[in-house]
Amino acid sequence: MSESEPARIPSDAESTPPEPAQTQEWAIPDATAQTEQIQTAATEQPQPPQAQPWVLQPPPQQYPQPQQYPQPQQYPYPQPQTLQQPYPQLPGDFSNPYSTGAFAPAPPRSPESKRKRKRILWISTAATVVLALVAGGVYVVVTARTGNSIVAQVTCQPSDLTSCLIKAPAGAEVLADTGTSTWYQDTKPSMAEYAAAITHDATGLSGDSQTFLDADSLTKIAHVDWNAVDGNNVDLVLLQFSSQQGAQAWNATRTAEVMAAYRGQAVSIPGDSSAKAYAATKPDSKGNIDAAYSAVVGDLVLNVAYSSPKQLSAQDLQTWAGTELASIRTAPAAAPDPAVPAPGTEQITCGARLASCLAPRPSGAQRWTQPDNKLWISSSTLTQSQFIKLNWDTATDRANVSANFTADGVTGIAHEDWLTDDGDRQADIYLLQTITAAGAVELGSTNFGEPVWGSGMSGISFTIPNEPNSQAWYTNKKDDQGFIDFYFMQVVGNVIVNGWLYFYGPFNASTATSWAQSELNVVNKNSSTQPMGLPALTAPTLPAAAQGACPASGDCLLPLPAGAKDTTSSSYNAGEDIGATAYATQDEALTDGDFTTWMGSDGFASGEHRSWTTAHGATADAVLLKYNSPAQARAAALIEYGINSPGDRVCTDAAVPDSTCLASPVSVGDYLQNETIRVLAWKGDYEVSVSVLASNSADIADAYAAAQQQLNLLPAS
Repeated sequence: MSESEPARIPSDAESTPPEPAQTQEWAIPDATAQTEQIQTAATEQPQPPQAQPWVLQPPPQQYPQPQQYPQPQQYPYPQPQTLQQPYPQLPGDFSNPYSTGAFAPAPPRSPESKRKRKRILWISTAATVVLALVAGGVYVVVTARTGNSIVAQVTCQPSDLTSCLIKAPAGAEVLADTGTSTWYQDTKPSMAEYAAAITHDATGLSGDSQTFLDADSLTKIAHVDWNAVDGNNVDLVLLQFSSQQGAQAWNATRTAEVMAAYRGQAVSIPGDSSAKAYAATKPDSKGNIDAAYSAVVGDLVLNVAYSSPKQLSAQDLQTWAGTELASIRTAPAAAPDPAVPAPGTEQITCGARLASCLAPRPSGAQRWTQPDNKLWISSSTLTQSQFIKLNWDTATDRANVSANFTADGVTGIAHEDWLTDDGDRQADIYLLQTITAAGAVELGSTNFGEPVWGSGMSGISFTIPNEPNSQAWYTNKKDDQGFIDFYFMQVVGNVIVNGWLYFYGPFNASTATSWAQSELNVVNKNSSTQPMGLPALTAPTLPAAAQGACPASGDCLLPLPAGAKDTTSSSYNAGEDIGATAYATQDEALTDGDFTTWMGSDGFASGEHRSWTTAHGATADAVLLKYNSPAQARAAALIEYGINSPGDRVCTDAAVPDSTCLASPVSVGDYLQNETIRVLAWKGDYEVSVSVLASNSADIADAYAAAQQQLNLLPAS
């Protein structure tokens, strides 16, 4: 006997780059009290000089220290003095007291009068200079800017995020914006302003910051900044997310960006035992040493951008960042994240016990004992091959149908048969179960329908009462053995019910209806709507970690696991060596070009790759990436976790240190419900990435087992 429908066929930077340029720059704020302005004037009738404490004398060889100037209120108002020649105008934009010109040396009148001014002197002593022109004379008034670096912890109420920011220390001033930017003045900046001001140091990925923040579900930003009297500058930014997972994702991303961009001194922050601030190795274009830091508390992320003139002054960084971190820890605990919702629902039938959905045999019925087809199988379960050989005749049809069974996710076939009345009435019933209801519908429409009857017979449509979704036919005449053949089928959830009934002599509609309904009733009663795409995340049992020592760089890849079949040659990267571009294109497809650039900035050195099929049919891929330092390897693993975390379920096993685990969303339209488990880990100079894809299950055990096997081979550094 043959099924009729034609089957469908399913379609099937390597070298270490230089350190990225440090681009974070600071502008010193406008302040009239810090302006040095010298003006000259000549009266029409010169007056004789009068000796006064405030008479401008010929320029000294060095500028006096600010404390040498007397306080203006201690002196009587000076009398004017006429200069014999105008005092030369100093270069610079004096509308901004901190412009480069304002701190540049005056043009020399002669070699012997040339002298240096050190910009750091005026910043560190916080001198304020005011010049007054009175009746043709030039007079200088000096006032000291006083203050300190002391800050105080605040109580954080995230409903008003700005309440969570500490106040600037005494004498500090808001940093001055340049151009059209209003960043330094904004206490509640936009996402675009934040990205432009803070994440520009992420080589290759700075343009993706808003995409990442959107994916992480950023909700609010609060910001404060200042220039302290000792010259140190800081930006404190708080970001609030709609979930703790979103906050953790952005913190991982930003921490990785900081570690890649700032390769200088690592600075411990009070109260943070898991992360550090990192400083640049050289001054930026303004002569400042920049540093940055990121931390997460609940659904809040603290980002700090800091700079010191000439050399890093870590004490203010530690004080300000540590006090802000302590402040946000006073906030009420963030609400637990809700469970990741299922991507959809579907009708699931018979569960894991397909045979339990076979209807009881009629009273007095017996099993078949002498079938007339040698391909017929009497057992209660059949393989796909056994079922296909029985129902399709040609090799081509069988190959096509077999491909469809695989693509549509057939997982089991149950079977029963009986005969009554000495064989005058017979039944042969089959249940085919697929992974998804959508797969059953697809397979039912493609390979199940009215059979090709043969022998000049044709089918007459038959309606099974109360079963509107069923299809049934019986032959217009007897077959060559004297039977009227009857066939029915119906898709119920993820089960295809199909059966053959045979009547010797005339067609018995009553018995056909009764037997078909009895089977369909059992199946319908065992069908329910259930969430789909959420395989259980079960923590694996793993052996203890070991310390390895691979023989040489470039030869540290794990061997093929026991019982596995190597598929590297047919994978996306056919060789063992893998470069940054091939890796990024495969594993970071959404930002592949940008991520390739970032890998280069992070010190990517080399990569090794292997793919295989596990003994139970899962497909696995492992990549070992070598970086120039342990910090760079850790940064690489963290940023991949941060970028890929949104929408994934977290499956990290705390028993394996320095590792993270993500379970990717399962597509509703995926008939196989493929779940990908990805473990990212780091050890020494190496990042480890292991992905295992399994149908209708989350294969955490294989993913972590391969990751740990790889980690055990690696040296600590």
